[in-house]
Amino acid sequence: MRSLVGLLWALGGGIAGLIVGLVGASVFAGVTNMTSREGASGYFAISIGLIGALIGLIVGLVMYARSAPVGHRVAYIGSGTLGFVALIAAVAVFIWAFMQLREAPLVVSVSPTRVSGRPSLGSVIVSASSYLMNHTTCVLEKCPDRCDIAGGQTPRPLL
Repeated sequence: MRSLVGLLWALGGGIAGLIVGLVGASVFAGVTNMTSREGASGYFAISIGLIGALIGLIVGLVMYARSAPVGHRVAYIGSGTLGFVALIAAVAVFIWAFMQLREAPLVVSVSPTRVSGRPSLGSVIVSASSYLMNHTTCVLEKCPDRCDIAGGQTPRPLL
């Protein structure tokens, strides 16, 4: 539970730092008459806003640790950091899983080289590498009906 509360303090500090950085940089860009050519003032505001968010995140964690009872401040800042790291890991796993969602046919190649009723490791590697080479070529040439695997075998879908 402390990790969740620490995460909320860190996110609150980060959002506050982002807003202060964006507003401060925008005011600074206006006062100094910074050029807006190719978005220079916008890039400046975003970069200062991100720096402010990082500083705000750290300040939020420190403020959360200061709210802890005496002698527990290091544990509180550690649990807040753990909560933030867990959030980053969850977002990374979600993005990775989303990137893995693609509609590609599942293809199985029957290899003639078998040892005791099972495909040998060498035939599996050769079959997989030739499938990847032929599949990439066929996708580039847009001719999936003419793809073949390892010696003229036609790929067939599992289902």
